[in-house]
Amino acid sequence: MTIVPFGGWTPDLAPLGNQGVLAARNCIPQARGYRHFPGLGVYAGPAPLADRVVGAASAKDKSGNTLNYAGIRGGGNAARLSLLAASAWQDKSGAGGDGNAGYGVNEGEGWEFAKWGESMLATTISEPLQQHSFGAATFVNAIASDRRPRARRIAIIRDFVVLGNIDDAVGSGADGLVPSRVWWSGINNAALFAEGDATTQSDFQDLQSGGAVQRIVGGEAGTVFCETSIFRMTYVGSPVVFQFDEVERNRGVWVPGSVATAGRLTFFLDRDGWYVWDGQGSTPIGVDKIDRTFLSGGDAIDLAHLDRVSAVADPVNRLYYCAYPSVNAVSGTPDRVLVFDWVNQKWSLAEVELDCLFRALSEGNTLDSLDSISGSIDALGASLDSAVYTGRNVSLAAFDGAHALGFFTAEPLPATIDTGEMQLGSGDGARAVVTSVRPIVDGATSVSVQPLTRDLPTQPIVAGNIAAVDAVGACRLRSNARYHRFRVRLSGPFTSAQGIEVSQAAPAGAR
Repeated sequence: MTIVPFGGWTPDLAPLGNQGVLAARNCIPQARGYRHFPGLGVYAGPAPLADRVVGAASAKDKSGNTLNYAGIRGGGNAARLSLLAASAWQDKSGAGGDGNAGYGVNEGEGWEFAKWGESMLATTISEPLQQHSFGAATFVNAIASDRRPRARRIAIIRDFVVLGNIDDAVGSGADGLVPSRVWWSGINNAALFAEGDATTQSDFQDLQSGGAVQRIVGGEAGTVFCETSIFRMTYVGSPVVFQFDEVERNRGVWVPGSVATAGRLTFFLDRDGWYVWDGQGSTPIGVDKIDRTFLSGGDAIDLAHLDRVSAVADPVNRLYYCAYPSVNAVSGTPDRVLVFDWVNQKWSLAEVELDCLFRALSEGNTLDSLDSISGSIDALGASLDSAVYTGRNVSLAAFDGAHALGFFTAEPLPATIDTGEMQLGSGDGARAVVTSVRPIVDGATSVSVQPLTRDLPTQPIVAGNIAAVDAVGACRLRSNARYHRFRVRLSGPFTSAQGIEVSQAAPAGAR
């Protein structure tokens, strides 16, 4: 009898002798093995938005009311900023830079959001900074000063609105596109973006190394992620205001949408793989695990649509999610979600088609208000005490490929886990006959095992017959080969898939 535990997903390592698993699809890693990955269920209240969602955010006002915002793309004046209220999307778009209703957001660009007091700020490089005061009819242009920079990046650091990757478009002295510029507002004043204003402390800094500003992470001190450098942004007061220290060189963010933060941890993708920043330095988290597979394997990222990537960090479950379009995606729509358990340092991969991920605050509902979502309790798609309906917690959410808001509360996705390759014979290259494998799985509606074999490392894999679990929990099969790996298929909810027990294996010729 041989116990084969489901270790971490390590497709970058050679199959033979791999102590991890070669596939961990549609499941979530945990300390021992994996659990099911819930499907994306459409939130039954609001209708889908009109176009691809390229940014979303959630906030609560001082009364505890939930506010979910979504930004959609579109040239001309087709782009919109919408707010979910009373289970319907309301267009809150302002006049924008040309004075007409709506905005222009070009292909490859998106919206970033930041809560500022009792308002939401939204930025995109082609439009003035937008501000929606909670309860107001529409977004308005936030900046009232002579200099009115536009920006791709936004964060709140202490009492300042901080913009990055700037188009210095309007005002005396404006000098156009400056991707390496970081510009902060007056203290406690989102309407003022002056240059070198000692009274309000508004100013900007052009970073001399690192390339374009890819993302800014706010807080008491800021972290500015550039293409090839990471800077710490520390408040020191007038006249300098903010001090910039290049704390890491030759390391930066390749794909801005890959950045997600939980506490002091920030996860991101550089050109050579995945990293986590802990405030002091960056540590690789994908090397000898998934980096090569992600960049060049069958589920590799589509390099033509890097702007479609989105990421979320879930501090409650300690999971990092990153949605991206694979080389198999249709028209660049993200169709894969990487999952990283940062406590146990394990990865997995899910197959989900969506526009973008975000952390949503669900609307609070009473039993009466649920009537506007569905006339049947059975059709709600989540239990009544789910955070989707109570509004009391942050939930992992996404807009699906049809631009409809959804939560990961639907039926679990069918999961597949492939073990590493092993030799089960008596040694010296002996073949083995395997006749019984017992999956170690808690839950699941159905479980089956399929042997994947070959006699030489240079040969292609041969897939054997699929055997379902019988009444005593075993999968009866007959597989005769020198090298074996086993594919376990699971459907329905399961709390723990820990491994397999190869309970009957003998040298070939012994029976």
